[in-house]
Amino acid sequence: MTNPFLSLDPTNVLEVTKALINTESLSRSEDALCSALHEWIAQLRPDARMTRLSNTLIVHIGDHDADFPVVLAGHLDTVPAAQYEGALNNVARVVDEKLFGLGSADMKSGVAVMIALLSDISIASTFVFYEAEEIADKYNGLRLIVEQRPELVAGKWAILLEPTNGGLEMGCQGALTVKASFAGQRAHSARPWMGVNAIHKSIQTLAGAIEASTVQSELEVEGLRYTSTLQITMIEGGVAANVIPDVCDVTINHRYTPDVSPDEAENYLRELCSDADEVTVGSNSAGAMPAFDHPLVAFAKEQGREIVPKVAWTDVARFYALGIPAVNCGPGDAELCHRADEHIVISKLDETYKFLKSFIDTQK
Repeated sequence: MTNPFLSLDPTNVLEVTKALINTESLSRSEDALCSALHEWIAQLRPDARMTRLSNTLIVHIGDHDADFPVVLAGHLDTVPAAQYEGALNNVARVVDEKLFGLGSADMKSGVAVMIALLSDISIASTFVFYEAEEIADKYNGLRLIVEQRPELVAGKWAILLEPTNGGLEMGCQGALTVKASFAGQRAHSARPWMGVNAIHKSIQTLAGAIEASTVQSELEVEGLRYTSTLQITMIEGGVAANVIPDVCDVTINHRYTPDVSPDEAENYLRELCSDADEVTVGSNSAGAMPAFDHPLVAFAKEQGREIVPKVAWTDVARFYALGIPAVNCGPGDAELCHRADEHIVISKLDETYKFLKSFIDTQK
């Protein structure tokens, strides 16, 4: 198959974003896109040193021994395609100054900006195009690098090009998911005294979680306010309409403020679910405090850019854990992510590229 990127101007972020959308990269199926970008970047930057780990591509530019690099990162994968206006949304199309298509906001527009910056960057830098951000954390390409090859992403600061509509989103919440399991005993619903209703056993945890959801904590850091949330997101149980259920599983998702440790968050939920027969942690990712020492923050303030807290978890937390100041800044709009009508305002593409390029130019 012909590589669709080889004839493109890398600084034409609109055309690059179109080509990225038109190259399928569902989570765990990023091979074609990663290979195409590998070939193209080798052509654009013959001076680059590249490392490929599965479907994650790490590009090193400049003399890292002489100067500690800066890091820019973005994920290649998307969620599954959806039907929109009678067709799947995995083909790029322009309508009324907007570019529609799967991943347009999250985050192929950000990847396009990374490529434009990579094409002529002159400072020591590392660009990370990673796999499997949209699915279970165990597959996340950046997580695997941080855990197994952290030297590949060492740097003095990092920018994650997650969708922020061109502004800066600082830090992030921690994210914890647990499953509280309740064991019962099956019986005929006409003779409930012969069994134990597992769903009924979950009532205390359900009521406690609902009450806790209304009294969550807040953290304010230099005017940025982080609010924790707690929500029951799944309940699974029941066998048939005439059978007392012997199993009930309650899934609780907790987004906690960045000053709370993963252990503290887990202990909080275990106490909340203390009447469960078993509590299983599905995932628990630490948050990140805002990196006000990142040089992009001062530059953004001078430019009048919006600076807000990140309401979610992002991979900035991985850089935070390594002691690397990191911020979220990308052209997509987070409110449009994963929608059937996902799109990006075209002007945001060029605007965000020029903003980040002008900042990087100050770092020479």
